[in-house]
Amino acid sequence: MTQEKEYLDIKEMPYSDRQIITIGPDKTALNARKSQNARSFDREAWIEGVRSAAQRSGSREGSLGVSASEKALVNNINHISAIFESRKRRQNMKETVLNTLRLGLEGRKGWQNTNENLLNILRVARTEADDLQFEPGHPRPRVLYVGNPVDARKYYTLANFHRAVFEHKFTEAVRVLMHLGAKTLTVEHIRGWSHEFAAQLSASLPRLSDNGSANFKREQKSSDDILFRATLSGCQQPEVPPDVVWQPHEKTWQLVSEGRLKHGLEEFELNVSYEDDYGIDVDLKAKVQEAGLEVGGNFMKHQSTVWKLRGTFGSA
Repeated sequence: MTQEKEYLDIKEMPYSDRQIITIGPDKTALNARKSQNARSFDREAWIEGVRSAAQRSGSREGSLGVSASEKALVNNINHISAIFESRKRRQNMKETVLNTLRLGLEGRKGWQNTNENLLNILRVARTEADDLQFEPGHPRPRVLYVGNPVDARKYYTLANFHRAVFEHKFTEAVRVLMHLGAKTLTVEHIRGWSHEFAAQLSASLPRLSDNGSANFKREQKSSDDILFRATLSGCQQPEVPPDVVWQPHEKTWQLVSEGRLKHGLEEFELNVSYEDDYGIDVDLKAKVQEAGLEVGGNFMKHQSTVWKLRGTFGSA
């Protein structure tokens, strides 16, 4: 296989295959992927193969179907495969321990690599990472990064994932409303992250306006459900920004946009919700640290969060 074929276009991979990554030197990452693929065991394919073989054999037994022994085999496939997989894993662990005793520090890295494989981490070469977007100062060695679920270019440290994804979604909602010609905007806390989290977002809100026509004010009273208020200059030619990635998944956002563009909608109300933790939780954090990897800062836990955006549009 040529070296060119060994490199991956990370952005084109299914999210489940590219969700969690580490970045390393090209040769190290490519060799690690080869090693991981060689040790991988396709459990589902094995189950399907045994099941198909049993059914083919059973078809020769006549109209009564598979024999009792074949039925027992099919019924216990999951158990058999689990034993097979467990034995294979124990053998891999045994080999890793021997390597550890034999190779010292180099063996310790092998133990960590085994744990990384169990976490379904994709090793990404630096050349492949050049096409991705990271937070300032990143990527760094041994740090885990998690992909944005709707923007395949963006990756965040595991520690900062939830804050960054919610901020990304919230700021897109505000941008959409601004481009549609919003004149007033109020952000109301419904549940989840509230004023402390809003304070972290306040610095990025003024940058949403390209021409300085937005005036955002963060509400300071922690007892108040209002997080932000804004007055804007509106726009004469409302449109949906061309680079939206959340809106195609948000029916209410689409309805507001259609109402504004086609029917002269004057008032709006929509929610920015963040319900899914995408499997990024404290259990994963603990496993990552056990594997000798870094989460990239203080881990922020997921909170089921809903903020309501309401306001008025100007005349188009």
